[in-house]
Amino acid sequence: MNKKVLALTLILLAIPLLTIVPVQAGKGQEKLYFKLYAEGMPDFTTFDRWWQAGVTAHIRGMPWLVLGAFEVTIGEDPPIPLDPGDYSSSQDLNSNTKTTNGEMKERIIITFDGGTLEILAVGKLYNALSLTMYIEGTFVGHGTGALEGVKVAGTISSTIALGGLGLGMTYEGTVMGWPTP
Repeated sequence: MNKKVLALTLILLAIPLLTIVPVQAGKGQEKLYFKLYAEGMPDFTTFDRWWQAGVTAHIRGMPWLVLGAFEVTIGEDPPIPLDPGDYSSSQDLNSNTKTTNGEMKERIIITFDGGTLEILAVGKLYNALSLTMYIEGTFVGHGTGALEGVKVAGTISSTIALGGLGLGMTYEGTVMGWPTP
């Protein structure tokens, strides 16, 4: 591959990571700690589309199955358990079949009473398409309905969970505009 094509490819892959900015608190809004944690695994049996071009495998629209702990932490409050039925996600993966590394884009929707939190995460995959997959990246999100005006941003990471059969996905950063009781 010629050096110019390789350089352009690397720049294009970096753009989504460079364009995510931290949450800035608005007038009268406090920036709080935010952590979303979900144990589970990708549903490799259900996806919208799969194809391979050369050594790159592409999967579009693969859901994430919440199979264990699922909770959110806001500020200094204890974690709030969430119902896995209030969670939906769709992942797009591109993975090199030789190195098993690649990229991931994930759209998450979590339904709360009267509103939703919609998150977009982008990251790097290591050991993709296997049960030992590791992910690191960034996320941004916003609220709708009763959560209108809520904004979240931060980093994502994963750890082996569920007895080594799945991942614990951690979305950790800041939230602003979260409603207070």
